[in-house]
Amino acid sequence: MLSNLSSTNIINTKYNDIEIYKDTVKTMLKLKKNINQLKKINNYSENDLSIEDNIMILKNQKKINHLENSFAESLILLSIIKKELEKNILKKYNIENIAREIIEEENHTKQKIDTIEKTHKNIDSYMNIISKNYYKQILQEDDQKVIMKKKF
Repeated sequence: MLSNLSSTNIINTKYNDIEIYKDTVKTMLKLKKNINQLKKINNYSENDLSIEDNIMILKNQKKINHLENSFAESLILLSIIKKELEKNILKKYNIENIAREIIEEENHTKQKIDTIEKTHKNIDSYMNIISKNYYKQILQEDDQKVIMKKKF
């Protein structure tokens, strides 16, 4: 069953959200790349630039802020999509109930093992008592035989 979960093809056919998830990741990476490029452009000293260049830098800074905000929003969206996918997968494959059943079965098995061990200990103690009593009985019988032989 776990092998089914790891197969993206199966999940992909069941949930088209995977494509949305991939698209969001691609968009985020593209935004991050654009942010880094614009930051490199804006690293020049403002004194060395003309007024037009400064205006362009201000526009670029606005673009950077917008891209950074978009990137942050994409991270949030990605997190939401991931949680929704996990929830759908858990619901689809009933993983939580299966895990709970496995734990309950394991606890039940432990209880059975404990019961068997207690029974085994009881049987051992009874066997010891029986063997001691049997040994005493044999000794008594031997003593009686000896006494009987002495009498005759």
